[in-house]
Amino acid sequence: MADHFLIAMQELQNEREVTALTSLNEDTIDYRLTLTHTQIREIIQHKNETLKNLGRVEIGSSVVNKIITAFCDSSYINQREYAQILNELTETFFLYKNETMDRISDDDLIEIMKEGYEGICGGSIELLQGKVLEALVQRIKFGFEEEESDDEEMEDKPDEA
Repeated sequence: MADHFLIAMQELQNEREVTALTSLNEDTIDYRLTLTHTQIREIIQHKNETLKNLGRVEIGSSVVNKIITAFCDSSYINQREYAQILNELTETFFLYKNETMDRISDDDLIEIMKEGYEGICGGSIELLQGKVLEALVQRIKFGFEEEESDDEEMEDKPDEA
């Protein structure tokens, strides 16, 4: 009986999310990005699988909505790859919420992801994970500052003649 109740609640939540994501198409169309009903359902399913795999639950408003709103103006996202990139960004978000032990707010993590994605990572989610977010994890878990790169170290040294 309890399982039926949980399934019904999940289905109700999924329907609410479908409605919310569908309405976001009105905003993202300005950037030539829209999601079909099928893509929306796949994104929700992928998010739910990611949450389950990471042992997380989502309470409150959907992170997917926030990711769409933050990333829809990206110069690195096109219609053809839009749904796939949203899935990857959502998975990355929840992975790094775990890695940072929830010590960073959803909005702050999304902002860091967006800045890195648009900036130093040039639209690469692999670089975003491996460079920006791993450095964030190190700072949060261990209090380390990012190590200077070899280029920065060279700039700090006086010329030896």
